[in-house]
Amino acid sequence: MFESCHPEILGLKIKIIMILHETVVKLGDNSGARRAKTIGFIGSFFPKKATIGNFIIVAIQHRRVKRRFITKNIYLAIIVAIKKNYKRLPGFFIRFASNKVVLLSEHGKVVGSRIYGPIANELKKFKITKMLNLAKSIL
Repeated sequence: MFESCHPEILGLKIKIIMILHETVVKLGDNSGARRAKTIGFIGSFFPKKATIGNFIIVAIQHRRVKRRFITKNIYLAIIVAIKKNYKRLPGFFIRFASNKVVLLSEHGKVVGSRIYGPIANELKKFKITKMLNLAKSIL
């Protein structure tokens, strides 16, 4: 009787997006910060949303004691994991336990020397080889 209005049934492509403006994210490296708030987006398709692999601008909210990052300062980061189900090509979904980002320097290099937990496979196309080498596992 009733037709379903789900976008996939109607044949529309959907892109799953999770990180919004002012989302608090965890940092997945040992750079010294623990939590950061998203304040801007660079190179995302939507100007106010981001997904895995997008570059974002963050402000440090909480840091570990005696580290070089100052709270409320602005830094560049890349999203490596999101909580929302992320659709892959053959119809599989991947989901992480938390929203994680990795801090980058102003030249685009990874700041930390270790990355905690798994990161998404979609980051290979950005060719940040140091980040891929530091990760424990790539899903």
